[in-house]
Amino acid sequence: MKIVFSAVWEHMRSERRAYVRETVNYSVFICIVILAVTLVVSFVTSYGAHLDTVYGTYDVCILHADEGDEGVRALSSRGKRGNVAVSGYVRHDGDCFAVGRIDDNAAELLPVAVVSGRMPENDSEVAVEEAALYLLERDGAVDADGRIRLTVTAFDGSVHEREYTVVGEIGRYTDVVPHMNGGDAGQPYDLFPSFFVFSDEGTPAVCHAVIRTGVPSGQLGSELKGYGDNYLTNGEREAQDPRGMFAAFYSVTVLLVIFGIVGLQANVIVNSKRNRALLVKMKCAGVTNAAYLRFRCAAVLTVAMAAFVFGTVSGVLLSLAASYLIKYLFIDYFAFSFSWISVLTAVLCVAAVCLLNILACIPDCKKRPLEIGREDVSVVTPLRIGKSFFMKHPVLSLAMKTAYANTAKYLGIILSVSAILLFTVAAQTCATAVYRSYNDDIKYDYTLRTSNGAFFSALEIPVTDYCFGDGDISMLSATGELSSCFARSANHVFVVRDKKMPEAPYYVYRDIYASAGKAPERLEKIKAECAQYGYSGDEKLYEITLNGINDETVAALVGDRDIGDSVIVITPADGQQPFYAAGDDIFISAPRLDDSGNVKRVDLKTKIGAVVTAEREMPFYGDSDYVFAVRQSAIDGSFSSGYQYIDMRLRSQNDYSETEDVIRRIAGLHSGDDDLGIVSSRKYNAEKRQAVMLVTVIGGLIVASATVYALLTLTSVLRSSVYERKRIWGYLKAAGMQHKEALMLERVTTAAVIAISFLAALLLGGIFALSMDAELRECVSPFSVLLPPVLILLICRQIVTAIINDFWRQPVRALIHEL
Repeated sequence: MKIVFSAVWEHMRSERRAYVRETVNYSVFICIVILAVTLVVSFVTSYGAHLDTVYGTYDVCILHADEGDEGVRALSSRGKRGNVAVSGYVRHDGDCFAVGRIDDNAAELLPVAVVSGRMPENDSEVAVEEAALYLLERDGAVDADGRIRLTVTAFDGSVHEREYTVVGEIGRYTDVVPHMNGGDAGQPYDLFPSFFVFSDEGTPAVCHAVIRTGVPSGQLGSELKGYGDNYLTNGEREAQDPRGMFAAFYSVTVLLVIFGIVGLQANVIVNSKRNRALLVKMKCAGVTNAAYLRFRCAAVLTVAMAAFVFGTVSGVLLSLAASYLIKYLFIDYFAFSFSWISVLTAVLCVAAVCLLNILACIPDCKKRPLEIGREDVSVVTPLRIGKSFFMKHPVLSLAMKTAYANTAKYLGIILSVSAILLFTVAAQTCATAVYRSYNDDIKYDYTLRTSNGAFFSALEIPVTDYCFGDGDISMLSATGELSSCFARSANHVFVVRDKKMPEAPYYVYRDIYASAGKAPERLEKIKAECAQYGYSGDEKLYEITLNGINDETVAALVGDRDIGDSVIVITPADGQQPFYAAGDDIFISAPRLDDSGNVKRVDLKTKIGAVVTAEREMPFYGDSDYVFAVRQSAIDGSFSSGYQYIDMRLRSQNDYSETEDVIRRIAGLHSGDDDLGIVSSRKYNAEKRQAVMLVTVIGGLIVASATVYALLTLTSVLRSSVYERKRIWGYLKAAGMQHKEALMLERVTTAAVIAISFLAALLLGGIFALSMDAELRECVSPFSVLLPPVLILLICRQIVTAIINDFWRQPVRALIHEL
C-alpha cells in the first residue's frame, strides 16, 4: 500500500495541471449538456404554452364548481398562465356552473364542461343562460315535457328564474366552406354547435347569442390559417398541433449532440497518453494491475464529481441568462423552465464517460509489463466469453478484437453518418416547407378585405363572414352595430326588435338568399316566419337590402348617431354588384396625423401587419398587393373624418385585369384623388420571395458544406494513423493472415458500420417523419429523398479509397517484401 500511495502522490503532484484541466473539461461538458437540455425543455414548454393560447382557448367556457360564488371564484383563479373572468354562474339540481370569458393570454383551460363561441360584450347573463342550456341539454337535463328550468345568478346579486322549451336539434352544424383563406373549395368543416331554445311565449329568447359562428370576431383572418381554427373539433385541433413535431425534432437534436460529445470524450479518453504514462510509472513502481485499476476508478470518480458540481451550477446559471436573453431579444413568450431531466441527462453522460474511461484502462492492465522505450505491439486480449466458436475461429476472433479495440472510432462513425443523413433530410424538409408556405401565401385567391377580417370576394362581392345559410338567426345590438355574419349570398336582411328582453334590447335578424325567380316566394316566407314571433308591421320588421339602406330603417336602428360609425352599405360604380360592410372596427374615426397635419401613411415595406391609428393598430395582411385608404365621407356622404382601409391581393402575380377592375370599383366610392390612397406592397411580395429563396439557398449551402466537412472528417477518421496501421498489421502478421483476408475483413467491418449507421438514421428519420403533420410530410422533396442513397455511395467510395490506400498500395508491398 505504501508503494501505491507514494506512486499516486507522485503522479498527482507531477500531473496536477492535467487533473485540473480534466476537471475543467468535464465541467464544460456537463455545462453544455445542461444548457442544451434546459433550453430545449424551456422552448418546448414555452412554445406549448404559446400554442395553448391558439389551440383550445375560447372566449366563453363553462366551469363546474362545487360551491357557489366562492367556489366559482376559486375555480376561476386556478389558471396557470392566464385569467378567466367569471361573469356569473348557473345552478341546476344542486350543480353549479360558472360561465366566463377567457383572456387572450390564457394558456390553459380549467375543467371545461362545454365551450362555445363569443360572449356578448354587454350581456353576460344571456351568455350564461345560453351556454348553460347547451350544457344541460347535452347532458340530458331536459325534463320529460321538453322544458329546462334554470336559476341564473349574476355576481351583482340579481337572481332570475327562467323556464325554456327546447325546440330543434342540438348538434353540430356542418357547412361547406368556400375557397377562402387558402382552404380547399367544397371542403366540409364542423363549424359550430347549433341549437334553438325558445321560451313558452314563443319569443326567441336566446338564439345564437353566444354560439354564432364559432369563430371569435376579428380572428377570421390569417390568425386562423394553420392554427387549428376555433371551428375545429378537439381531434382536428390536436392533429394540427405541431408541439409533438417540435418536441421530437429538438429532442433528437439534443440527443445527437450529447452522444456526439460523449463519443468525442470517449475517443480522447481511450487515446489518452496520460493513461499510458501513468501505467508506465506505476508498473515501474511495482504496482499490480488490480491496484492500478482501483486507483484509476477513484481518480475518475473524484474528477467527475467535482466537474458535476461546477458544471451543473454553471449550466443552470447560463441557462437562466440565455432564457432571459432569448425572451427579451427574440421570443417574447420564452420562459426559463428548469427541469431535472437536464441534470439526469448530465449524470447519464458523466456515467457513460467514466465507464468508458475505466474500460479503457482494462486492456492496458491486462498487458504484459511494459518496457520503457519499446513499442508495445502485442494483441489486445478481449473479455473472456468462453471457448465459443467465435473465439476459436481466427478471422472472427481477430474481427472481435479489432472492433473492441476501436469501439470509440466506430461509435463516432455511426453517429456521424446518422447525423448527416438525418439532418440533411430534416433541413431539406424544413426549407421546402418554409418555401411552400410563403409561396402559397403569395398565390392565394385575390380578395378584398376590410381590416376587421371580414372577407369580400372581388368576384362574388357579397361575402362577409362564415355563417349559416338560408334562415340564419343571430343578434343585432341596440346600438345599431349589425353583426357581420350574413349569408354569403344573402340579399335581404330582416331586423326584428325583441321587446321581451328589455334588460338586453337586442335585435334578431334573419337573412335570406333570394335566388332568381324565387325572390317573392322567399320574401313572403321569411315575413311569415317573423310574424310567428308576434311581430307585424313596418315599425317592428325592418328590411335591409344589400342594394341600399332606406332612411327609415337607419333612423330606427341608429337614431341620431352618425351613420359613419354604425351600419354602412357601400355601393360601387353603376352596373356592379354591391357589397356590404358594417361595424366600428373597419372605420378609423381619428386617423393619426404626421408632423405636417396630413393623414399618416404606412410604408408596408417597413411595417407590414398593422396600420397605426389613434385608437388601435388595425391588422393588415402582410402579403397584400394593394391597400386602399378611402375617406369615410366619400363613401356615405357623412361628416366623419375617418378612413376605411381595404387591402387586397391578387389571384396571380400577372393578373392585372382583375386589379384594374377592382380599382375601378373602389374608385366609384370616392370623388377626387385626395380621398383614395393606394399603398402598394408588391415590392414587399417580391422581396419576400427573394428572401425565401435566399434562405433556401443559404440553408442548402450550409447543409452541403456540413456534409462535405463531415465526409472529409469521416475519411480522416477511417484512415488509420501510421502507428495504427503498424499495430493492425502486427496483429495480422501474428495471426498468419494474408493481405487478401485482411482486406476482406476490413471491408466486412466497414460495411457493418455503414449498415448500422444507415439503420440508425432510418430510425431517427422515421421518428422525425412520424412527428410531422400531414402537410409537412408532403414537403419532403425528392432531392431530400434521393440524397441519403447518394450520400451512402459517396461514403462507401471514400471508405473503399481509404482501404485501398491503407491495405494495398502501402502496406501490402512492404508485407510481401518482408514475407
